[in-house]
Amino acid sequence: MRSARSTRIALLALAALVVAAGSLVASACIDTTPITLPPKDAAFLGDASCTSCLELPHEQHGCLDILGNCRSDPACGEVLACIEALRCFDRSAIDDKLNCGVPCITEAGITIVQDPRVTALLEVVKCGQRECALACNLGDGGLGFDAL
Repeated sequence: MRSARSTRIALLALAALVVAAGSLVASACIDTTPITLPPKDAAFLGDASCTSCLELPHEQHGCLDILGNCRSDPACGEVLACIEALRCFDRSAIDDKLNCGVPCITEAGITIVQDPRVTALLEVVKCGQRECALACNLGDGGLGFDAL
């Protein structure tokens, strides 16, 4: 009896070791080293730029009409000109785009989200998300500007 019980315990211990060893081997085979990709200018357009896409007419899936509205409004146009001069739209990540535009917003004296200039700029971004998602790298962040 003792030997049957000992055999069972030994088999259970062996099974536990096999499972543990399998887990160690499996985790040793998974490479968790981060993959770093070279920065990209934006996406798949001829010159790979978000601004180029935004400047296409609406019929060509661009946002020229929305840009024109903002550019013709002195309040919005001033901030947009600063953002365009810094090429903020052509930054690869949304955080980079936002951080790039902060000096322009600060310089314009915008302190609240309800500022009409923010609303006009947001229209440009919403159009970019709709019409130029790939070129502007706005298609996969779950940003949901349409809800604002």
